[in-house]
Amino acid sequence: MNIISIGILGGGTVGSGVARVLDSNISTIQAQLGARLEIRGVAVNDLSKERDESLSSIALTDDPMTIINDPEISIIVELIGGVETAGELILQAIRKKKHIVTANKALLASRGAEIFAVASEYGVDVFYEGAVGGGIPIIRALRESLSSERIVRIQGIVNGTTNFILSAMTNSGADYDATLRKAMELGYAEADPTADVGGHDAAQKLSILSTLAFRCVVHERDVSVEGIEQIDQVDIALASKYGYTIKPLAVGERQHDNISVGVFPAWVSNNSMLAHVNDVFNAVLVESEALGESMFYGQGAGQLPTGSAVLADIIDMARNIRSQAAGRVPHLAIQDAQIKPGNISAIEDVESGYYLRFSVKDEPGVLGKIATILGEEGLSLRIVDQEIAQDVGTDGVPIVALTHSVKASALSAAIERIDQLVTTVKPTRAMRLVGG
Repeated sequence: MNIISIGILGGGTVGSGVARVLDSNISTIQAQLGARLEIRGVAVNDLSKERDESLSSIALTDDPMTIINDPEISIIVELIGGVETAGELILQAIRKKKHIVTANKALLASRGAEIFAVASEYGVDVFYEGAVGGGIPIIRALRESLSSERIVRIQGIVNGTTNFILSAMTNSGADYDATLRKAMELGYAEADPTADVGGHDAAQKLSILSTLAFRCVVHERDVSVEGIEQIDQVDIALASKYGYTIKPLAVGERQHDNISVGVFPAWVSNNSMLAHVNDVFNAVLVESEALGESMFYGQGAGQLPTGSAVLADIIDMARNIRSQAAGRVPHLAIQDAQIKPGNISAIEDVESGYYLRFSVKDEPGVLGKIATILGEEGLSLRIVDQEIAQDVGTDGVPIVALTHSVKASALSAAIERIDQLVTTVKPTRAMRLVGG
């Protein structure tokens, strides 16, 4: 039986997960593939560090070039993370005609176009299912199963940390700081959670999904980003009263020859499937012209889910090698003729309904002033409520409004004027409405 040798760069959680899943399913994989997959070596930073037992029988090295230069190794699996070092190692491996599997979302978001261009030049494959959504097969679905579709929108919960925090705040009534501490204690949040709670991790993943979905190179810098740090129990209680749940969304949307991409917390209607995705689970809702809506749901991180996704890429790549079909043109070489380079705008250009919470002094005429400004800026209101908001308590007198669809630019102009009023006690809170 043929042997296809693999070299792994990185022996941490995901690297050991790949070894563990491969060992558990080796006979089934061999029967399906008609060949044996063998992890020939793993490059690690510190040889003295204690490793997962799944790596105990595998040769370790602290020199990644030993793995890359090994003529017996056909597939390089990059799991070290980061951008610069990982990127240079991948490029060196590609130039030696090694096929690449990676789970490095930051690298793909910033240097993906460069890596795929070099891969196309050298005729090798680059697969990256584990980069978004852990074990959810969303990358393969967009790349293959939905390749005949014209996708008009993707909406996803792609960061388990922020989804856990908002789910816990909703279910327990705890405040943001206490819930973040709990997420850290459980290992769901990093010691420095900024990339997660600030929306940057989700922005990297959205850039990858949008590039696939819309066949247009989308960089992380193209994504408008809003974190969840300012959300409090007042927002959560009000959302519940109106039939919504606050969720951390990543959204890409096609508008004729343009696309808009953004990450933000939103009021999601309880009629939407995304409203019921809780804890550390991820989900991506894809809307396409022929199929309509389809949803991909599952564990978004972890040793075994991500290890399983990486191994699935390895198996797919091994099939290509055995059938001599490797080196298919990477998707980034196929540009959607309708979307020109640079036709990417902030999500603020997409019209949406909004939840607004004004905190004002209890004086006659305040609501009238706010309504006048909103009208002058072209905002139409669905609901204005004061009594419901008073039940949840806040500084000043709260006035809650839900708007009809409006562009964020018009809303921002109205909020800026309202926040300058002498009767405004705190900055106005605004969140998009999704569904409902």
